[in-house]
Amino acid sequence: GELEEWVDGQVLDRQCQEHALILIKRPDEYKALEGREQDIEETIVHELLHVVFGLYPDISGRLQEKVFDQSMDRVARTLVRLSRWAA
Repeated sequence: GELEEWVDGQVLDRQCQEHALILIKRPDEYKALEGREQDIEETIVHELLHVVFGLYPDISGRLQEKVFDQSMDRVARTLVRLSRWAA
């Protein structure tokens, strides 16, 4: 399927089976937001965090969903930077 314009990736998971399919935009479809370039590793980590913490916890609105997703972005970015730094 096609990903919406504002998302870098999407995870489709079956938690009971411990399987997940991660969809990521192709570089030619990626539109840099806020001056950030596409980082596929960060996108993968972000989507895996959604699997670990649930796709969306019990949140009551679009604002909470956006804040949760931005938190996943920060954690993913930090984990990838730490991994690259340690390498």
